[in-house]
Amino acid sequence: MSTLLFPIGINIQEINNVFGSKNQHLYDRFITSAVYAKFDEAYSFRRELEGLIFSYVVQQNRVVKPAKFFGLIKGDDGRGLEGEWFEYAYALLVICYELGEQFINLDEELELESEWNDFTKLLNLSTPMFDSETFLNSKAIFDIPFKQDDEIITAFLNEGQLHQLKMSLENITAQPKHANNKFVVLFKKCVEVCLNKKLDLILFSFEKAED
Repeated sequence: MSTLLFPIGINIQEINNVFGSKNQHLYDRFITSAVYAKFDEAYSFRRELEGLIFSYVVQQNRVVKPAKFFGLIKGDDGRGLEGEWFEYAYALLVICYELGEQFINLDEELELESEWNDFTKLLNLSTPMFDSETFLNSKAIFDIPFKQDDEIITAFLNEGQLHQLKMSLENITAQPKHANNKFVVLFKKCVEVCLNKKLDLILFSFEKAED
């Protein structure tokens, strides 16, 4: 089964502002979007998307209930969210794709295949070296349920990391034979746009659903 990559430029505060906003207009926009239609049939995450917008409780308003009887009675972190990371991750993908800077079309399937392997080797050998594992190192970026697993990965590059990646890509593209690698071309665009617009880069990667 192949792995797909979705890079999106985001303003973190703009995404955070969605959580608990109770914004019906945004919710309607998300559930009628092409990106929602593409993924919801296979993964069914409407409840989680709705929860992020309407049920999420901001930190200052939370009532935390600790677990009791050695964990036999579960605690409550007060966020107002129920569900698993997998579904919340796809809800987050929809929010980021709709509000963020899109670098690939929905009908594009950016598979991590041989050209990706070439790209990561170039990065790891570049000067300055950029650790390609950063692209597949899942992080808890937002205050939502999170699980460190390989089902869906959310990696994140901040401004400093984007500058580092930019220098590595400049070193790589100084050699014409590497300049046309599709991932070199893609990430050059991602870096340029994100730095110019003061965005961070989030990368979703997940296994392609069976047809």
